[in-house]
Amino acid sequence: MAHIDAIVSELCRSPIRKTDVSASEVLRRHFGSRVLDQRSAAVVMNKLAQAKCLDATLDTMVWFQENRVSMNVIHYNIAINACAKVGEWGEALALLRSMARDRIDKDTITYNAAISACEKGGEWGEALALLRSMAR
Repeated sequence: MAHIDAIVSELCRSPIRKTDVSASEVLRRHFGSRVLDQRSAAVVMNKLAQAKCLDATLDTMVWFQENRVSMNVIHYNIAINACAKVGEWGEALALLRSMARDRIDKDTITYNAAISACEKGGEWGEALALLRSMAR
């Protein structure tokens, strides 16, 4: 767990965005030649989401995808929930579109997180549209 905490700490530091050190460099350094899997991706992404580090959560998701770890509904739910924590409704809706493009089924958790992101962003119309689409 200390290993994951070190990754989260490094990725969540705001100066990382102002330097040449990218999230991919940090992740590559920490994971090295380890076998990457869906569980590792979910654990790191969840810790970043809990810390309200949206950019790092999304960058981590992309990094794992680029390193041939397939994302599933759990990963998308974590990312959408990270959006909800900071009210980034537009990014949450973009992730929903990505799920449709990648043919990943949405579940109740997915919709709940996206609706929460819209609510926190004051986008009630979008939240209601999502609620209606859930009923279908």
